[in-house]
Amino acid sequence: MSALYQVPGVALDGIREMEERVAFLSVACSAMAEKPDAAIGLLDDKALRGLAWWTRDIEVGLRALDELVSKAAP
Repeated sequence: MSALYQVPGVALDGIREMEERVAFLSVACSAMAEKPDAAIGLLDDKALRGLAWWTRDIEVGLRALDELVSKAAP
């Protein structure tokens, strides 16, 4: 049997969701990297906290996915 069939469907859905979240975070970080150094200091604290929240959310999601897949592993 293929390893794909051993992964619960909820984990596959979670992987897709994580891909979307990572893509958003990647775009946001790329946009910040394009700003001149002087403009970085103007970033709103709320925006930086939002990026931190997205990062933590991705970390928590990946841990949950790992747990689901680990339980399904033979």
